[in-house]
Parts: sequence; structure tokens; C-alpha cells
Amino acid sequence: MRFLNNVGGVFILLLLALGCKPEAKRSRVLVIQSFRWDDKNYLELNSDIRKELGKNRVNADIRTFYLDCECYMAEEEEERMYNFIDTIRLWKPDIILVNDDQATYTLMKCGHPFVKKVPVVFSGVNFPNWDLLEEYPNVTGSWDKIDYEENLRLIDQQMGKSRIYINYDKTSLGQLAFRELIKAVDTSRYVLDYNQLAFQLNDPDFKVDSMMFRTEMRMKAIRPSKNIIHFMPFRKANGEFLLSNINGTYPYCVFFNIRYDYTSAGLSKMFVTPSFTAVREIFNINVEVLGGYFCSNRIQAAEQARLAAKILSGTPVSSVPIVESPKEYLYDWVEMQRLGISKEEVPTNVHVINMPISERYKIEVFIASSLGVILLLALIGYLFYLYWREARRRKEVLANLKQEKEHLSLALEGGNIFAWKLQSGTFRFDNEFFSYVNTSPREIPLDELYEMVHPDDRQSLRSLIDFICTGTISHHILQYRCDFNGKGYQWWEFRYGSLEDANDGYVINGLCLNIQNIKDTEEVLISAREKAEESDRMKSAFLANMSHEIRTPLNAIVGFSNLMNSEEVLEPEEREQFVKLINTNSDLLLKLINDILDLSRMESGKMSFVFDRHDLNVLINEIYCTFQLMMPEGVELRMRVPEIPVVVAVDPYRLKQVLSNFINNAIKFTTSGYIEVGYYFCTKGDCLHIYVEDTGIGIPEEKQKQVFDRFCKLDEFAQGTGLGLAICQVIAQRFGGEIQLKSEYGKGSRFTLTLPKERIG
Repeated sequence: MRFLNNVGGVFILLLLALGCKPEAKRSRVLVIQSFRWDDKNYLELNSDIRKELGKNRVNADIRTFYLDCECYMAEEEEERMYNFIDTIRLWKPDIILVNDDQATYTLMKCGHPFVKKVPVVFSGVNFPNWDLLEEYPNVTGSWDKIDYEENLRLIDQQMGKSRIYINYDKTSLGQLAFRELIKAVDTSRYVLDYNQLAFQLNDPDFKVDSMMFRTEMRMKAIRPSKNIIHFMPFRKANGEFLLSNINGTYPYCVFFNIRYDYTSAGLSKMFVTPSFTAVREIFNINVEVLGGYFCSNRIQAAEQARLAAKILSGTPVSSVPIVESPKEYLYDWVEMQRLGISKEEVPTNVHVINMPISERYKIEVFIASSLGVILLLALIGYLFYLYWREARRRKEVLANLKQEKEHLSLALEGGNIFAWKLQSGTFRFDNEFFSYVNTSPREIPLDELYEMVHPDDRQSLRSLIDFICTGTISHHILQYRCDFNGKGYQWWEFRYGSLEDANDGYVINGLCLNIQNIKDTEEVLISAREKAEESDRMKSAFLANMSHEIRTPLNAIVGFSNLMNSEEVLEPEEREQFVKLINTNSDLLLKLINDILDLSRMESGKMSFVFDRHDLNVLINEIYCTFQLMMPEGVELRMRVPEIPVVVAVDPYRLKQVLSNFINNAIKFTTSGYIEVGYYFCTKGDCLHIYVEDTGIGIPEEKQKQVFDRFCKLDEFAQGTGLGLAICQVIAQRFGGEIQLKSEYGKGSRFTLTLPKERIG
């Protein structure tokens, strides 16, 4: 047996060990973006990064920094990055995910030593600085190499031979994009037009082809025989030049984005002609770009998350080579609609986003709709069949019931059921009925019966009997309150089941039974249900209030305790203030717990009281001294007591609890004036009045009855649980008195505890 016990214990421990799954390590992931935080592209990209990290089982604590590169010069940008890295290193990120050329270059160029100590994964970089990457063996990532040739092929396939306008600028990334494009273009298939660069920039590197320029100016309205790539210096262009290229005057024009900045995004928005892009940042951000061939946000985030997960799992960065990002063909359905491009005109290898389900699955939707209509018609037909069958069955059942009801008689199945008959305006009951109500057997005239029925039910009974006598109603069940013996009204149920035609009119036969016990039971059950519902509601309200009220001071205590226990050096004034706040919230928590305990004792009827004779002047003076130092600025605490003290038989602790609650409430809602505590003997009511009066905000008349309800707080932002006055009400009742409230909104309130004369002396 001992052996079996040992084996069983080991087995249970093994089950517990297998069931306790260790919590995954939370990795600190720093994400650096190149542009502003409100860049529309980042809403999707940030979400994809978080989602893809989760797919790769990385429990990530992510923080994101936005470089805002468009607003800074190179040196300012590097200084901004350096300062940020200097700050964030205290957070100790496990890995840095940096996106796009600007942020990737600036991160390495800023020269902060911490950058070389933490793994870095870049993504979305079109033009990696390979020389700079050689200095950072801890940096790897995915290279988003722009495929110009494939994008130009897509433009040709979709738009035909066109004039392709490309924004040219002399920024570093602009120059890189320009050179890479020149290398990639097959000059046997495309004509390169540098004329606008020569005219607008006055640049000797570009020579004007006068013949081509004149030909293009004359034939802009004609589709070219070859694709012509026009390089446009939009940063240097004048208004006339811009208008001639963006107003849509000439057909067969296309705008092609080869890099992303706010200028290129704005140009795409301005162009009425189709816009294509070779970079993801400018796609699907409401700037009227049709699409292109590039690495999408989804692919970029997936690649970056895959490399990050590999490094976080322990793979050295040196073993994770830089890879080229995959790409996909993407179109925007909204832009297709604007340009009038149908789904059939789109190349088969292009994926269209933002397409409605009804368009993407048009055939499937049609088939499903057709099947739905067929099923609906079949269902309607089946329902008609069921209705016909049910009508026929019902007709048969009604016929059978009509035949059988003439053979059925009333059955007596229990006590307190008596037969009766109404004939010639007189009620006749059987002898058992009169024995039950303890009266002598007799015939009861109809008018006398009306007098035995409760006044609220008489008119209803008169109308019903009139209908019965005229044959309008043949069967009915009636429930009325009747007093047959002068001992009070009881509930009775009257039934009649047949009508017999006599020579002098209708004869109504029926049964009556006393249902008072049933009604009493119903009332008890209804009352019990209401009490249970109220108890459940109060329990829910109690838990909700307690959860909030306990958490607030407890958070403050824990928070300031942690601050005091931290390594940060605190000034003596700060430490003293923290101690004061901890003590204040401890007092609030203690008061809350005392209120809860009092409420518990009050619910169980175990609230203890120790009655003894005490000088009331002394008790009130103690309260006055206690609260004198707690008065807010501008509020005076007054005490008004008679010169000859009164001795009362009370529990001093409970009396102070009531008055303290009155004063605390007055302090919360009084900002100027006075708070007065005192007492006097009221000869009219032959009782003692102990009061607290203030000049605070007062209580609206419609809310004065609510203040004694549990958890009632007229100001939800004020401290307290809303239990104080409810507890005070119970204490006052145990004293044999009550609490009276007199208040005028905007002028002040007076709470009065009345004590009967039995408590005096």
C-alpha cells in the first residue's frame, strides 16, 4: 500500500510538471521608422510587424521611434538619432528593427556605440550603404532592390506605349534611384528624355536633343511608338511646367514613382493620369497610385519578423546573411475605379486590394444568391404545405373536441372546491360551501353577492355576468376577492362549464374554490424573488465599488512605496510628501475596511454596542478638537453646546462614528463658510437633537432620499464608498432615534441625529 501511495504521488507531480507551461520570455523590440508617426503607411506596417512577430512565437514588448527624416538636415537627423539611442539604451532592447533607407543609414551613421552592441535587422532599404554595413557585423536584414524593368514592363502591359514621367531630384536617394534606373532601362525599348533636366536645371551633364524636343512638343496628343521616359525636375519646375504635365491635357501619360518622400506623394495626388510605384511606401495611402511591382508591407514585415525571430532564438547575426526581399504585383481597386480599369483588364499575376467581396467573388456570390433564392422558394413551399396539413389536422381535432365536450363533466379533485348554480338572479351553493365559510346555508341574491365582492372587482363581475346571461361568453374562469362570512376578503376562483336553457332563462352551473393559499404563496415567491434579485444586484454593486475603492489607495501606496524603494535619489521634501501620501491612502484604505466590516456586521445583525452614560459636551468637544486641524482653508469649524451639559446613555464610539461621518461629508463639499457641530433639546418632539451644519453646496431635493442608500455617491469623483450614511442610519436606529436631513441646494445642509428621552440622563 505504501508503494502504491508513493507511485501515485510521483504520478501527480509529473502531471503538475507537465501542465505547468513556463511563460515565454518577453523580448524588448525597438522599431525605428524613417518618417512621421502619422504617416498613413505605418498604421498597416506596425500592425503587420506585431502580427508577424506573434506568428514567429516572439512575445514582444514593442516600442516605436519615428525619425521624421523629412524635417531635419543630415547633421540634425544624426544628432536626433544619437540622442534617442542614448536614451533608449537604458531600456536595454534585445533587438532593433529599422525600416527604410533614411532610418537605416542614420542609425549606423550617428556613431552611437550602443548600436554595435545590439542586433539590428533592417528592411525596406532600397539602396544599402555597403561600405557602412561592413563596419557593423551586428546588422543584417532584407534588401528591397527596386525592379525597374519589371515595373516598366507592367506599365507597358497595362497602359500600352506611354510617356512615363519620373520625378528627378538631386537628393542623395534621388541620385541613387536615378542612376539605378538608367542602368536598368533597355534603351532599345525605351527612349530617355533628358531635355527637361537640361532646360530646368541648366545642367551641363544633360544635353538638349532639339529634334526630339520639338517632335515631342508637337505630338504630345499622339500615342508614342515607343515608351518614352521623361525625367522631370519637379522641385525646380515652375507653375506653367507643372500644369502642363499634371492637368491631364495630354493622353498616354503615366507618372512613375521610383522613391518615396512627401514631395512624390503629393505629386501622385496631383496627377490625374495613372500613377505607378516601384516602392511600397506610397501605395494604399490615399494618394491615387494604381499599383506596381514591389515588396509590400506584409512581405516586408514577414521577412523582418522571420530574421528577428531567428536571431532572438540564439542564431548569431553573422550566420544570418542579408537577403533580397520578395516582391508582388499589387493594384488598388479604388484607383482602378477612378481610372475606369475593369477587373478583366488587369494582368492575371496582379493581386488587387480593397476589392469588395461582391466583385472579387462575383461568380461565387451569384451562385450563392441563386441557391439562396431556390432554398427560400423551397422553404416557402414547404411552409405552405405544413400550414395546409396543420389546418386540416386542426379541423379534425376541433371536430373531435366538439363531439367529446358534451360527454365531459366537471371533476372534483381536491378539497375547497364547491359547486354552485346561478338561476333566476340567485346563487345557490352546496352545503359543504357554507360549512367551509362557517355560515348557515341559504340562497344568496345576485345583488347581495355583489356586496360580498371586493369593491375593486364588482364592476368587472357585473359586466361578466351580463355577458354570461346573454350567451356572449359560454366558458370562463374568474378570480375575485370575496367576503362570505364578514371575516375579511379572500381570493376565490369561479368556473362554469355549461349553460342549460330553462323556461325562465339561463341556468349557469359551475365550481368555486378558495385560492387564498395560492395567492399567499405567489406573494411570498414574488417577494423572495425580488429580494434575491435585490441581493444579487447589491452584491454586484458591492463588488464593483469595493474593487474600485480598494484599488485606488492601494495603487497609490504600492506606487509611492516603490518610488521610495527605488535607486533614484529623492529630495527630503519629496520623501516626506511620499510618506504623507502613503499614510493618507493607508488611512483611506483602513476606513474603507472598517466600513466593510461594519456593513458585514450590520448585515449579520452582529454590530456591537456598549452603552454607558457620558457627558455629551465632552464627546462633542473631543470631535471638535480632532477635526479642528483638518479644516480646509477658508472653512471654520464651530461648536455650539449648552452651558449645562447633558448626560446621554450611548455607545461613545458609535456616536463619534456618526458625527465624524457627518463632518467628513461636510468637509468634502464645503469650500468656504463654516461647519458647525452641536446639540439642543427639542421640547416639541421630546428628544435630543445632535447636528452638523455646513455652508456647502447642499443636496438637490430629488436626491435627498437617496443619500442613505448603500453605495450612494452624489459625486462619483469624491472619495468614499457611499456606505457611511447607510451605516449611520443603522446606528441611529440602534440608539432608538433617526437621522434627519435638511438641505437647500447651493446654500448648505444640516444632518441631525435624534435621540429619544430614554437616552438622556
